[in-house]
Amino acid sequence: MQSDYGRLSREVKLVDGDAESDAESDAEEANAPWATCSVRVACRAALAPACDAIEHMLCVTTDCLGQCCAGSFWGSRLGHRYMVSLQLRLAYFGCVTFVTGASILLGALLQATFSMEGGAFVYDTAAVPLVVSLVMLPAGLWAGAIYLDEVCDVTMDGMKNPPLEGLRRATEEVLGLEAFSSVDEYVTFGTFEVLPLILALSGCVNEGRFGFHIFLAGYIEGAIVWFSLAVVARLFLHLIGWITSVRMMQDADVSSAEEQDEEQQDNIVDEHQQDKVVKWKLEDLCASFGFCGLAMVVLVVVALCHVHGYSRSFLNVSPIVLSLVFAMVMFSWSTQRVLPKLIGLPYYILIVLFVLLAIGLSVYHNHSVENVDTGPSSMPAPILHPPPLGISFQEVSLEGSYAICSMTWGKPGVDTEAKRLTVLDLAMLSGAVYNYNATVVEFLLDQEYGDTALQDVKLEHLDDRNTVGRWGIFYFPSSQVRVFAIRGTATSDDAMADADLFATIQIMQFFDKILPLLSILPVELVQSFVNAFDLRRMWGQTSMWSNVLKAALELKAKCDADGTQMLVTGHSLGGTLAAIVSGHTKSPGLALSPPGTLYTSQRLGLTQDQLERNFAIIQPDHDIVPQVDLQMGMRQRIRCAAKALDCHSPERTLCELRMNCGDPRGRPLATDNGICKSVAEGH
Repeated sequence: MQSDYGRLSREVKLVDGDAESDAESDAEEANAPWATCSVRVACRAALAPACDAIEHMLCVTTDCLGQCCAGSFWGSRLGHRYMVSLQLRLAYFGCVTFVTGASILLGALLQATFSMEGGAFVYDTAAVPLVVSLVMLPAGLWAGAIYLDEVCDVTMDGMKNPPLEGLRRATEEVLGLEAFSSVDEYVTFGTFEVLPLILALSGCVNEGRFGFHIFLAGYIEGAIVWFSLAVVARLFLHLIGWITSVRMMQDADVSSAEEQDEEQQDNIVDEHQQDKVVKWKLEDLCASFGFCGLAMVVLVVVALCHVHGYSRSFLNVSPIVLSLVFAMVMFSWSTQRVLPKLIGLPYYILIVLFVLLAIGLSVYHNHSVENVDTGPSSMPAPILHPPPLGISFQEVSLEGSYAICSMTWGKPGVDTEAKRLTVLDLAMLSGAVYNYNATVVEFLLDQEYGDTALQDVKLEHLDDRNTVGRWGIFYFPSSQVRVFAIRGTATSDDAMADADLFATIQIMQFFDKILPLLSILPVELVQSFVNAFDLRRMWGQTSMWSNVLKAALELKAKCDADGTQMLVTGHSLGGTLAAIVSGHTKSPGLALSPPGTLYTSQRLGLTQDQLERNFAIIQPDHDIVPQVDLQMGMRQRIRCAAKALDCHSPERTLCELRMNCGDPRGRPLATDNGICKSVAEGH
C-alpha cells in the first residue's frame, strides 16, 4: 500500500524532473528478495493507517512552514481560517473596548459634573480646584470621544480582509517604512496574540492560582491595552500626516510662486486656487484657537460664579452643564475645521449622548425634588395609629410572612420582647426624618408610639433639613437603644449626591445590557474605575458623608459610654449612608430601598464582611433604585404591584410590612391613608 507521503514525494520529484529515477526505485523495491516476506506484508498492512496519518501530519506541517517562510501562508486554507478567527476576535474585543471606554467616560464625567454641581467645592479656597476641574472636564470628554472614535476605526479596519490593512499601510506610507511591509503582518498580529496572553498569565500569577475567569479577565484586559496602543498609533499617524500635509502645502506654495515668477503669472486661475490653499491653515488655526479660548473663558467665569454663589439655573439647567455643552460645541467645531479626518460618527454620538444625559439629569434633579424650605400646611397623617386600650404587646402569627418580620433589634440582655424594636419601628423612623422639623417628627412619634411599651421615645437631635443625608437621633430609654436614622433624597443637593455616587456604575450597568460588561471585568477593576474619578478626594476635600459619619461616630462613643445600643436605619440615599455608618461603627442596621454598594464599596470604604454581618436590606419589587449597583448584606424582597417610582415610597413599604408582618404592638393602619388603602387593594 502506497502512503500519502509516498505519493506526495513522487509528486515533488515529478515537478523536479526526477520521474525516471523514481520509477527505477519502485521497480527495485518490488523485485527485492524481502518484498514478498509474509511477515513484512502483514506488518505494513496493520500499520499503514497510523503511518499514513503521521506522514500526512508531517507533510502538512512542512508545507505550512514552507508557505510561511515564502510569505504565502495567508493564502492557504489554514491562513484563511486564522484570518477569520482574527477578524471575529478583533470585532469582539473592539466592541468590549468601546463599551468599556464609553461607560467609564460618560459615567465618570457625569459623576464629576454633579460632584461640582452638588457643592463639592463650596469655599473660596476651592476656586482653583473648581476652575481646573471644570476646564478639564470638556477636555477629557473631547479626548475620550476621539479615543473611542479611533477604537471604532481600528475595529472596522480589523474586520476587513486582510485585517488591519489600513493601519499597516498607513504606518508604511506615513513613516516611509517600505521594509516594514515584509513583516508588518507578523508584527501586528503577533502583538495582538502575545499581549493578552501575557496579561492573562500575569493575572493568574498574581492570584496564585489558575482560574478560567481570572485568565479570561486578564486576556480581555490585554486586548483592551492592545486596542489602546493601536489607537495611540493611529493618532500619532494622524498628527504626522497633518504635519506632512502642512509642509507639502508650504513647499508647493513656494515652488508655485517661483514658477509663476518665471512664467510671469500666466495662469490666473491657478494663482487664485493657490492663494486659497495658503490661507486655509492660518484662518482655520486662528479661528479654532479663538473659539477654544472663548470656551475656556466661559468655563472659568462660570466656575468663579459658582464658587461665590452667583450661579442661577436657566430652564432648570445648571450653568455648569450649559458651559460644558458650549465648550464641547466649540471644541468639536475647531477639531472639524483643523483635523476633519480625526472625528467621525462615534465621536458625535458620544458627545450628543453626554449632552442629553447631563441636561436631562440636571433638569430632573432641579425640578423633581421637593422644596424643603416650605413647611407643611397641616400635620401629616400617620400611617399607624395608637393601639386600642388594653393592648400593649401581643404575639402575632408569622405564618406566610416575610422572613424579616421575625427579626428584632435591641440591647443584648434586654429580653422583654415589647422593649425590642421590630422592622416596623425602624421603617417608621427612616421615614420620619423626611418631615419638615422637630415639631412634626415629635407629633408622629406621639401618634405612632403612644400607649405602647415604647411611648417614652424621644427625639434627641434632628439635623438641618438642607443637609445632605439629614439625620435624626431617637432615644428609647426603656429599651436602652438609640437609633441613628438618615433621610434619603429630598433636596437638589441630595439628588446631586446620588449622581456623584452612582453615575459611573449606572452608565456601566446600562451598557452591560448591550454587552455583558460587568460579568467580564473583575469586580476589583470596576471598583477602581468608580473610585478613580472622585473629585473631592483628588482635591483633598472631605467626602459628602463625612459630617454624617462624624455624627454617627460621636453617637457610638456616647452609646458605649452610657451602655446603650446603637442602631442605624435609612431610606434610599439614606440607606447607602446607613450602610457606611453601620460598617464603620459595627452597629446593626436596616435600609429601605437603598442603591447597592458592591461596586462603590471601595469609594465608600466598606467591605463585604462588614455588611454581611450587621446589615439588612428591604427591596420592593419593581423599585429601580435598589437595582443600581449590586446589593451587599441580607436582602429581603417584598411585594409591590405599583409603578417603579411609587414602589420606592417609604410609606408604601411600611404599609406592605404592616399588612404582611402584623404588629405585635397592636397599632392599626390608618384607614384614611391613600397609600395604605392602595396597598390593601393590591395596587
